[in-house]
Order: sequence, then C-alpha cells, then structure tokens
Amino acid sequence: MAIFVIPSIYEKEVVKEYLKSFFRKKPFIAFYSTFVGSNDFFTTKGLVGIFLKKAYDSSACEIKIFEELEQFKQYIASRNDESFVHLVFVPYPLVKFRQKFNFFEVIENVKTPISGLITGGYDYKGQYPIIVNGDEVKDGQIAVLTFKNLKGCLASSISFKKIGPPFEFTSEETYKLKTVDGQDAIDFFLEILRKQTKELSPEILVGFPMLIRDENGNYRKLVRFPKEVRDRGIVFWANLPVKGKFHFVYLLPDRMKVKNILKRHCNGFYPVSDLALFFYCVGKSAFINPEEDVAFIGQKLSIPFLVVGSYGEIFTFKGKLYILNGSTTFLLLKEELKNDGS
Repeated sequence: MAIFVIPSIYEKEVVKEYLKSFFRKKPFIAFYSTFVGSNDFFTTKGLVGIFLKKAYDSSACEIKIFEELEQFKQYIASRNDESFVHLVFVPYPLVKFRQKFNFFEVIENVKTPISGLITGGYDYKGQYPIIVNGDEVKDGQIAVLTFKNLKGCLASSISFKKIGPPFEFTSEETYKLKTVDGQDAIDFFLEILRKQTKELSPEILVGFPMLIRDENGNYRKLVRFPKEVRDRGIVFWANLPVKGKFHFVYLLPDRMKVKNILKRHCNGFYPVSDLALFFYCVGKSAFINPEEDVAFIGQKLSIPFLVVGSYGEIFTFKGKLYILNGSTTFLLLKEELKNDGS
C-alpha cells in the first residue's frame, strides 16, 4: 500500500498515468498538497510517497470511494471501534461535497479514530482531485482509507489571539456568511478595509480567520476561514451555524501545544509509533511559516512523519465528526502487536 502527496507543479493527468503504470495493480492513494514536510526535508515541488507493509496477518487496509453520506455512515457504523482507523480524503472544490455530505454534521457516536483532509493544491483547471488505483475521485465523492488492527492517537491544536469586539452574523446554505451586524457581509468587509478595494479577493480574505460561536455559545474554539465572494455573501471553507457571533483572530504558532499534546495525550504512542501524519491548514501560512513548524516537529519526533497542507482538517471529538480550519490536526499510528494488549 502506498500514499502519495502530489505537488502543485504536476497536472493530474500526468500523475494519473505515471502512478498507474508504476504500480499496475498494487493499491495506492494520491492527493494534492501545496507543501509536504518530513523528518529531514520540506518541499513544494517533490512527489512524496509513504510505503506501508503489514507486519501481522491480522492487519489489513482497504480503500473505499463513496458518493453519498448514507453510504459513508453505514461503512463507519460497521467499523466503529478502536480496532479500526479511518483516513478521509475530500477532493476540492467542495461544491457537490457540500450538497451530498453536508460537512459530515450528522455523523455522531463515533468511537473509531477518523481524521483526514480537504485536498489543497493547484491543478491547472482548479480541480484538486484524489487518485485511487489510477481512478480519479472528484468533487461529490470522498475516499476513505481504513486500517484494521492499527491503533491511532488523534489530536488537534490551534492557537490564536482575538482581535476586536464580537460581531453578530447570519448564514445560509451552511457555508455562506450573509449578514454581519445587520448589513451585507460584503459591505461589512469593505468597511473594515476602509473601501481601499472594490474586490474581495481570496488573497485578502485569507487574512480574516474568525472564531465562531453559535446562538448557544458553542464552537468556542472553532476557527473558520473565508474563501471567496459569491452572490453577495462570503463563502467559507467549512460549515457555519445559521446564527451566531464571531471574533476576528490572529493565528499564533501552536508548536508548544503540539509538544504538550504529544507528551500528555498520546501516552503509549509518543515517541514509539510507526508513523505520524500532520494535517496543517494552508491558511496558517499567511501567519506562520510551515517550514519552521515542520523543523520543530522534526526535533520532537524520531519516527517517520509527514506534514501536508490542507484546506480543512477532519477530526473526531467527543463522538462527533468536524471539519476544522486553522488547526494542526495529527494522527499517530501504531500496528497492534499480537497478544500484548497494546
């Protein structure tokens, strides 16, 4: 089994043909990332692969592609215990994903570790697909890589500083900011920018991560990134409550948090796991240098690890499945040894 991370310089058809001819009938999954870092390198141009080989007959892995939320729910329900670990890969641009999977909001009572990412890369046609065994997984589908008898320690970290007062908002279609303090969201943003621009480009919006709270005060540490302007609303990378308040925030390095989580939360996994995967929000690059974070992680981990860029990090917390923004979400994997109770 192989996992490949595709840099932005490769067009998808080239990658598909190359990997398909190279692996023939052997299983692999490949996805785009704007950067990838590991124990001794950081690159925006290199094609990076992880090659996995099971040590015990009881261990296994499989890749499934789903086109509907109900199919995915049933699959997880039939493998909903700690003997399974699931990696979910969501291809950008998310239009059909929103319609079919609704950001996984109805996934509850999760007992198995589920993590993953929304692909972040730059294909020439604005599509950032996933490639499974030579076939393209497009928007409206998701790919799930499931491991059996691998144990996983799943955690997430984010650090930020609130800026300014809270603002009330309304949203529609679960991901579009409609009004802020009673005015159109676009007009509110232009007012903040003092009318210095007439167009809210993605390059401008990435500088405005928000700490979201719903009407009941929940989601206190849920940060969302604006993505683009559409139909007089501000479209976000992930879901929003219908009504609530937000603070603008400035993202800070969360390296010390990651260090403390590894030591305290990942008992039995740190530093003795077989592999660590870090899903690093691409939006953080506007505030923090990802190469520096990769170097810091490399100082703390001697096991093989990958840090990949994501447009949204998938995370299970208290039995529910979330899509995060602005986070460093990570999964430590360890093959379960025979009869040792580990």
